[in-house]
Amino acid sequence: IRARRSSLVAGKALGVWAVIAVMVLVLHATVWLIMIGRGTSGAGETLGWGVKLWGMSVASAGAYVGLVSLVSSSFRTPVVALFSGFGVLFAMAVTNLILGLIEKTRILTWLFPSTYASLLVSPDPLRALGGIGALIAYGVAMACFAAWLVERRDL
Repeated sequence: IRARRSSLVAGKALGVWAVIAVMVLVLHATVWLIMIGRGTSGAGETLGWGVKLWGMSVASAGAYVGLVSLVSSSFRTPVVALFSGFGVLFAMAVTNLILGLIEKTRILTWLFPSTYASLLVSPDPLRALGGIGALIAYGVAMACFAAWLVERRDL
């Protein structure tokens, strides 16, 4: 039995996202332990904001994992896929910055995942949850598009 290429793309994206989520959790937990150990913040308070921040970080990572999956699925050579992903992310950051400076094009910045950070830090919980949902949807859409491209290319 041979796996479909699209399922490999989806599995790769989910696997990378899971690894990033665990790595970020370890980093955040280290900070939480130091904050609690030094007495800078109480355990309840630290875990309260810490878990929220971790969730926001994981949602943001999902968007970028999907985007990089899409870019890398366009290339057959892993090294080319790696460097092209870096190049696309850099170009997107510069483009987002330029579009954000021009009032008439500011609406186009919502095409870039970094724009959703303003929603994540909102004091309104529904707005923050909307940002998390938008980032996850962005990542899923990009990963699905990558899987579709790979499936079409390998027909």
